[in-house]
Amino acid sequence: MGRGLSLYLELMRALAALAVLLGHMRLYADPDIPAILGNHHQEAVAFFFVLSGFVIRFVTVEREASWRSYVAARAARLYSVVPLAILVTLVCDAATLALAPQILADRYYFDGPGDLPDVLSSMIFANELWLSHVVLGSNIPFWSLGFEVCYYIFFGLALYLDGRARWLALAAWALICGPKIILYLPLWMLGVGAYELLYRYRLLSGRRTVGMILFGGSALAYLILKYGLFAGAEYGIFHVRDGDQMLRTWTYFHGIGLCAAMNIVGFALLFGKRAALLQWCRRPIKWLSGASFTLYLMHLPVLFLLMAIVPDGGQGIAGLLIIFAGTIGIVLLLAELGERRKHVYAAALGAILPRARRRAAG
Repeated sequence: MGRGLSLYLELMRALAALAVLLGHMRLYADPDIPAILGNHHQEAVAFFFVLSGFVIRFVTVEREASWRSYVAARAARLYSVVPLAILVTLVCDAATLALAPQILADRYYFDGPGDLPDVLSSMIFANELWLSHVVLGSNIPFWSLGFEVCYYIFFGLALYLDGRARWLALAAWALICGPKIILYLPLWMLGVGAYELLYRYRLLSGRRTVGMILFGGSALAYLILKYGLFAGAEYGIFHVRDGDQMLRTWTYFHGIGLCAAMNIVGFALLFGKRAALLQWCRRPIKWLSGASFTLYLMHLPVLFLLMAIVPDGGQGIAGLLIIFAGTIGIVLLLAELGERRKHVYAAALGAILPRARRRAAG
């Protein structure tokens, strides 16, 4: 992967996390925030799935040749953030309930502070298996990890096993995960397919005109889907509704995923090895991207707590700016405790796994 494309993906990851924050500010703090800024949070999660598939395929080709390195990297990525996110959610929710309980009482999905079963379900990412939808306190963004981790496991089984063992393991995976997660597997696999198209088969190598069409067409297709074909509709991947609604939701998000894949491939063909402007901004992009997972996973309980602290719940421009800046600032500090230290966790896990294997063999 060229440096230009790598930086672009990091920039898009940070912007997608920011889009989720703005979407939740519009939903929960002030509905007058313009829709053009605050109405892309669901689509941003679909982009995350495609981006994840692309990046996971890249690292398994370039860095993670064994299942041990794959498991260590995924576990370090997740557990450098998830335990801290759970703690932050529990603490912030308790404080918000003490200061302004109505803020959380107004949330349709909030049924009280997270209890031990919710914490355990979140720690092992069992919150979305089959038709379940477990929300840990106020932290509704956590739902996507119930899909994401299942896709990590699926890809690891498909890649590092072979023969009969692979098919038996994948069948067991499907039985454990259930239809909802299986239904959206193609969305994640769009990212894998984009990587394969670009770097394994190199079918579009050197075709800048195609890149221009794909890059520009991805934005146009997004606008057509969101503001034309599916205008005014409300969708949620984790919702289980009637068949017609589920079909429309599935079609919409896979269309958004296709736009994301087109955008990535188009940028790679146009600027993948160049992107001088991104190279010039390399340090701030990488620094912001290094906190994007923390921003995504911890912003909402922090946002609710700041709404409880700021007078009038942050209504008005000044209050919204305080809440926005405060949420970003707190999240960046939290990232220093977890996400930015994931290489330490990866190194520790990488050392533990070989020892565990030797003990099992002995």
